[in-house]
Amino acid sequence: MLKPDFTFCHTVTVRPWRERGISADVYDEPHEHRCRLSFKTRVSNGGGSSPTAHRAAAGTGFFSAGTRFPTGSKLQFDGSEYTITEVRACYGFGGAETHVEVAFV
Repeated sequence: MLKPDFTFCHTVTVRPWRERGISADVYDEPHEHRCRLSFKTRVSNGGGSSPTAHRAAAGTGFFSAGTRFPTGSKLQFDGSEYTITEVRACYGFGGAETHVEVAFV
């Protein structure tokens, strides 16, 4: 399904991974992107009687068609940093790319 721009309600900063350096990974300059994030939630009892939901440190980002990042890139949102583990282009029935799904942990 083609995702209109107004559904991209989050702004994230992505530092694309470039190469493995001598002592640490090397990243390109950070860029801001509009997207929609969906976090996995974990429900725990926490020792009490009522369950509580917590945002886990993993999820999926939905970006506009044509967006690409190398795996290992860093995604920053709401004061937290995540590592991109998968970038997958999604296509509609006509064969055109509709959006890009990015998995992160």
